[in-house]
Amino acid sequence: MEGCILYRAIKDGEEIEVFNIIRKAFNEFISPEYSDEGIDEFMKYIEPSNIANRLKKNHFMVVATDQNNIVGIIEVRNYSHISLYFVDKSYQGHGIGRELYEISIERCKMRNQNLEKITVNSSPYAANIYKKLGFKQVDSENTIHGIRFIPMELDLLKKDR
Repeated sequence: MEGCILYRAIKDGEEIEVFNIIRKAFNEFISPEYSDEGIDEFMKYIEPSNIANRLKKNHFMVVATDQNNIVGIIEVRNYSHISLYFVDKSYQGHGIGRELYEISIERCKMRNQNLEKITVNSSPYAANIYKKLGFKQVDSENTIHGIRFIPMELDLLKKDR
């Protein structure tokens, strides 16, 4: 890490940079566990135009930047479901992912003060990361269109969170 990490909403035109961060981390950590169908399906989901379209609808994204370069992202659907969550490998282990997560959870709670839970369909690779954040597995691993995932949720009403 070179400088001060800043956190903010994604700006128009940054979708390609976000795509590149996600693709790099996905290829290194997650794609080895996926079939060709799953890889193709995921790559379609993270295409810059698809990111832009989701952000115009019911998604929001927070990015972490170091010297104006995006080094981490979190995307949330309907203020209740984490749909993408990635930090560049060279920035992992410095609390950037946790800060992205905390900022997004606070934004969800501001939008819906009665929010009881946050859900995620975690890749098998990321399941332990989510467990460290307090998520619990709520069903067995599934595969849809080649995408392997473990349904998990975070109970926001628990005091020990």
